Amino acid sequence: MYWWAKVSFGYFYTVISAQNISLEFGGHAVFTDVNFMITRSDKIGLIGRNGAGKSSLLKLLHGDMRPSGGSIEKERGVKTGVLSQHLPDHWQTNIVQEVQAAHEELNTLLKDEFEFQKELERRTDYHSKDYENLLIKVSENQTRLGYLNPQAILERIIMVLRGLGFSHEDLDRSPAEFSGGWIMRIELAKLLSQDFDLIMLDEPTNHLDIESIEWFENYIRKYAGAVLIISHDQSLLTNTSNRIFEVVNGKFYDFTGGYQEYVTQKAERVGRQERERVNQEKQIKQTEQLIDRFRYKASKAAFAQSLIKRLDKVELVEVDETDNSSVHLKFPSAPPSGKVAFELEDVKAGYKEEMILKGISMLIERGDKIAITGANGKGKSTILKTIVGDLKYSGRITVGHNVKWGYYAQNQDEILSKKGTVLEFAERTANQETFTSARKILGAFMFSGEDVQKKVTVLSGGEKARLALCSFFLDPVNTLILDEPTNHLDMATKDVLREALIQFPGTVIVVSHDRSFLDGLAKRIYYMNDGKLKEHLGTIYDLSKEWAIPEGDAKSKQGNKKENREAQAEDNGYELRRQLKGVEQRVKKMETVLKDLEGHNPPMDDYEALGRWDKQVREARQNLESEYEKLFEIQFKLETI
Repeated sequence: MYWWAKVSFGYFYTVISAQNISLEFGGHAVFTDVNFMITRSDKIGLIGRNGAGKSSLLKLLHGDMRPSGGSIEKERGVKTGVLSQHLPDHWQTNIVQEVQAAHEELNTLLKDEFEFQKELERRTDYHSKDYENLLIKVSENQTRLGYLNPQAILERIIMVLRGLGFSHEDLDRSPAEFSGGWIMRIELAKLLSQDFDLIMLDEPTNHLDIESIEWFENYIRKYAGAVLIISHDQSLLTNTSNRIFEVVNGKFYDFTGGYQEYVTQKAERVGRQERERVNQEKQIKQTEQLIDRFRYKASKAAFAQSLIKRLDKVELVEVDETDNSSVHLKFPSAPPSGKVAFELEDVKAGYKEEMILKGISMLIERGDKIAITGANGKGKSTILKTIVGDLKYSGRITVGHNVKWGYYAQNQDEILSKKGTVLEFAERTANQETFTSARKILGAFMFSGEDVQKKVTVLSGGEKARLALCSFFLDPVNTLILDEPTNHLDMATKDVLREALIQFPGTVIVVSHDRSFLDGLAKRIYYMNDGKLKEHLGTIYDLSKEWAIPEGDAKSKQGNKKENREAQAEDNGYELRRQLKGVEQRVKKMETVLKDLEGHNPPMDDYEALGRWDKQVREARQNLESEYEKLFEIQFKLETI
């Protein structure tokens, strides 16, 4: 029945199922009695507070952990993939080959094909049964290779890498040349370029910019298999999911529909349960009053006893618990700055010989809420580092009167002191007015009880993010400069932070790719491209319209079309250049072999040896000529492109 269903309704067959699974750590139940099935058509958003057990559920489904109770069943032949959080310790020659190396079946088939060809060249027993079996294996291997289509896989790999933000020039670079965020994009490309029945992604967009996120969303919607995504990005979940799993307070909920439907369904269910609970409490109270009234009257004693028995049988209405523990943020007041917070005039800055900012001019006034967005590597973080004085620059930056800023760097978790406890960090950061309130302020950021004695080094990414934000309360500022502050925050904390920033009376400059976070917060949006800033007039959601012709790019629409044609040619040219490199290497080896043969001819009176030598020389020359023809053909195609 299963295989018939898989063939006839392949898009909807069950991929994996969980039956009464539970998970415990150190006697603490993370969740219990969880049941669900995932079909190949599901695009699931998995949400919940940090530490609720989301990542553990992914590990259970992938087989990296075993449940404390219950079972997880994969259908026969199902392939699952999970986004790795561990970086490789060695790399292939370039990022295309690095991604291709993850295609295990393809690589095995190509290796077998190479070995088969060597074997065929060696064998001479053409009429033996063993040789016939070898030919069958070769045929089967080539048939499977033809089905996989290595050329199509290579094109898909290049398409995915380009979609994730890698340029044409990047494709030939070694992965070792890229930063950690870009390495995670390579790891993501390894998954997206393969055909899994289910892929599981834990915060896949943390290292993506808005352009890449929009490409990723479109790719996920069209992905043939099931997808399970852990994310705190509401826009991402809204645009990709048709089902929501929620883990909260040890319970598991399965909502049909997208993220907005989940919000509505959950509110309706909790509201209905709350009303039922209130009505039940009212009825119980009335019943208890009747019991008290008639309990000591002989004529009504039997009636009172029947009411007591009825009350004992009542099943109390349970209201789905909601996790109400959250950060309570209201930025403390600090003396206001002057009217002008910062003024930049023709600011240029960069790293070593690379100029990132190519002449930035902008005026930031007190109370401005400014968002800076754009592709990664284009200068968003650079402009913040330049403003706060972490980078040398040319041009002029004027800091306004009485401006006191707090800077949240993208690598804030690395900047935090590695020594000492949470409380010690808070006491070092606090000023004279807030020192005595350090514990209370930490409590507002969900560091209470024994948590304040935790070493900073053992904190999770989300905890470090909260601790870094806490520093702005321990030493109040009137200007906030924030670089990707939401990367490790859950939805509830992000919402609270967003609202606090909206209410913040000072100046806010924020770099972020989180559209739901920026929506309604940023009053001015700037798009960074090619070292220049362009002010975007509109919402963060329609910003992609600006990407076709960014400011500072003098090309017309015709010019962009020309760029697209050139980009397509580059994609075609990449494979040709790869082939050319292989042919050139073979030619070099063959020339060496031929030169060696020609320089070691046997004695003229050894006719048998001369015959073998002559045959070897002629074959070597023919093979070399054949490779020369390939070389000229590829070079001609490249010149045409």
